[in-house]
Amino acid sequence: MVPSAAPLPPSAGSARLAEARERFLTTESVAPGLVRGPILASWWRSRDWHVAADRVELSYIRDPNLDTPLTRNAVPVLRNLHEHLDGQPISIILTDAAGVVLSRMTADPDLERKLDAVNLAPGFSYSEEQVGTNGIGTALEGGQPAHVFGHEHYAEDLEVFGCAGVPIHDPLSGKTIGAVDLTCWRKDADALLVALAKTTADQITSALINDSTAREFRLMQEYLRACRHTSGIVLGLSADVVMMNDAARQMLDPGDQLAVLGHATEALASQRPSAVGGGRARPRGRPRQADRAHRRPARCRSEPEEADVPARPGRLGPAVAAGLHPGGGRLQHR
Repeated sequence: MVPSAAPLPPSAGSARLAEARERFLTTESVAPGLVRGPILASWWRSRDWHVAADRVELSYIRDPNLDTPLTRNAVPVLRNLHEHLDGQPISIILTDAAGVVLSRMTADPDLERKLDAVNLAPGFSYSEEQVGTNGIGTALEGGQPAHVFGHEHYAEDLEVFGCAGVPIHDPLSGKTIGAVDLTCWRKDADALLVALAKTTADQITSALINDSTAREFRLMQEYLRACRHTSGIVLGLSADVVMMNDAARQMLDPGDQLAVLGHATEALASQRPSAVGGGRARPRGRPRQADRAHRRPARCRSEPEEADVPARPGRLGPAVAAGLHPGGGRLQHR
């Protein structure tokens, strides 16, 4: 079902809106009703960040990492949309949580050249702090869908565009992990662009949920298998959850438990081969008496690979458990 369209500004290309923007940039005074509230708030943030209003000058940040749960699940959705748009002048853009463009699909050569001219391309950040009010950065900053059309853009070079951005949230942790944005020429922008961006974001979220469920299942399988084959300490670790068996709680005092978890977190972050971790997992229902799940903040984005785990590397991620035997004093991978 296509979501209801968001209301559009009075006229994104109108002379009155352009005049309001110019007045804001010169006198800080804008008559009520000329500029939508979210746009005016974004203009103020852009001013506070000292964003240039007369140009877009960006530095290349980094090569995009296309081997993440976000990209693996979003790119097929975006490719399907790209095919269905059938050459229409709409650019489909995926970014990370910092607004760095990961992927861009554009069928129209003229639109693509203009996007290149303003560095709306992979490896460049379109956060508000970098380019001011825009569909990507304003959606990420506000944590909700945003559409920015024509003269609502803070930077003059972006006024020819209409764009609609929607944040994408991790289905397990709830944190913002990126955004999807649809950008077209200002004259072509309408409510359907906003509705299509929301629908696309929903499809990406559904794909992430399905992928997370598969990774949860793999990790839980490996954790339970390790519990059956050792009487020592067993941990099941992901970026979001730590599962600890009864032996771990009995043999390790709270300080030692923190030390073990610290080692495991460090291993996940550094992607060392001896890492104790894997895909996200969350025990469903009430945990068994021998097991306990400890929720902790999702700080690690990496998913280390383990050669002895029957998972598809780079796809579902590993499902790993580790044993720590009494008196051993160090983690031993099992």
